[in-house]
Amino acid sequence: MRHVSGFSQAAALALLIAVTVFALPVSAQSFPAKP
Repeated sequence: MRHVSGFSQAAALALLIAVTVFALPVSAQSFPAKP
């Protein structure tokens, strides 16, 4: 079923983007830039 495969790829891509957007501020707080 190509529709299911396409949906899986779209879901995986959306999840990857969500994790990246969520991880960016967390990593920024974990490793603050020194002045």
